[in-house]
Amino acid sequence: MGERMALTWKFFLFLNISFPFLPVIRFHKNKYFYYFLILALIDPLYILAHYLFKVSCYHFMPFSLTISLLFIPSNDKKHIIVSIITIFLLLPFFRVINELPNLISTMAATCLIYFFIEELVNEYKKSSTLILFMPFMIFDILIDNFQIYLYFFHNNILTQYFIWFLAVGAFVPLIIAYLGPNKNLKISLNKNEITVHSENEPDPPNLHIIQLPRLNPINDLSYAEIRVFTLLAEGNNCKEISEKLFVCQRTVYFHIKNLKDKLNISSTSRLSSFAFANRENLPKFNKTSYFDSVKK
Repeated sequence: MGERMALTWKFFLFLNISFPFLPVIRFHKNKYFYYFLILALIDPLYILAHYLFKVSCYHFMPFSLTISLLFIPSNDKKHIIVSIITIFLLLPFFRVINELPNLISTMAATCLIYFFIEELVNEYKKSSTLILFMPFMIFDILIDNFQIYLYFFHNNILTQYFIWFLAVGAFVPLIIAYLGPNKNLKISLNKNEITVHSENEPDPPNLHIIQLPRLNPINDLSYAEIRVFTLLAEGNNCKEISEKLFVCQRTVYFHIKNLKDKLNISSTSRLSSFAFANRENLPKFNKTSYFDSVKK
């Protein structure tokens, strides 16, 4: 029985080393590529350190959470700052069993989960879709942090159920790789069933999806921003927009910056594409009265 358990343990350990590379292959042209790559490289390293230097891999796991913060695809630099601070805080307590490593890893895990939830909400606002692999990313982060907690405070429970944690750690990357970056849950306002499909595939004619309230960020735009947004949807550039609105280009740039901030879009070209895709949802208004108000 002991030999069978040891064989099972080694089997799942092998899967934990090899399966994290599956999302790396699947996301090789996606913005999350480097995030999955660093996760795939870190896990084998601290398992190898466990065998070569007899250091428990759970002493390295807080570092894996904090280092992964450096590689999330975000323009916000606060994740980098948090990662660097937490790494320096962890270094003096390496191989020390107390509350601080667990507290720091929990802080890093919270930042990661907040980022992925924010990504889910933003994608839902922009295209009424839910990215399916992200809930599994959040689940994986929670499981890793829970293991760290058990190691520092309830090691007997971790030892008893370690094989199950290995199984979860092996199959979560497999599920993420299967879903990939394009498996999303489409949302509609008038259907009440769920289906999963790829963004690259056309919607089938009998597509049924879940009924949820749509979050429309366009409703939060000002009148001037909506006008600039409308002209972008019509294919106008900044100079043409300034001429049509009788304002300077700096004013147009100011409105475009506000539009990108409110709609969480990183570039003007993406903003133009988003405006074109949502041109039917824009409110109608009297162009003449608007131009008159601008002239005045």
